[in-house]
Amino acid sequence: MCKIDIIGPLGNGTFRIDKYNKIAIIGGGIGIFPLYELAKQAKEQGKEVYCYLGFRNKDFVMLEKEFEKVTDNLVITTDDGSYSKKGFAIDYLIEDMKKEEYECICACGPIPMLRVVKQYAKEDI
Repeated sequence: MCKIDIIGPLGNGTFRIDKYNKIAIIGGGIGIFPLYELAKQAKEQGKEVYCYLGFRNKDFVMLEKEFEKVTDNLVITTDDGSYSKKGFAIDYLIEDMKKEEYECICACGPIPMLRVVKQYAKEDI
């Protein structure tokens, strides 16, 4: 007998971005897949799209070229610094929010990352 532990799907798969023109998208791990579709749709609608993607290490980085085509700015981070910027995507989003005014933040990824995004968004209001 084989035991499998599955979580998902979580959320409703819908991001409401119609009334926003400048959006930040942040994700990590497998959370980047729905965010790619979001970024693609947002760009097709003429929105400014800024993406922050975090991965464990360089072996887990994916969809970089695809995201580059549909974003105005793409930041890729790895926990260990083995590719692009070292650290967590949320740290770079927070830093950029000191100079950029995003109208909306869309997030999908690991629960610890989502908690930090939620907490920071509450503080920034």
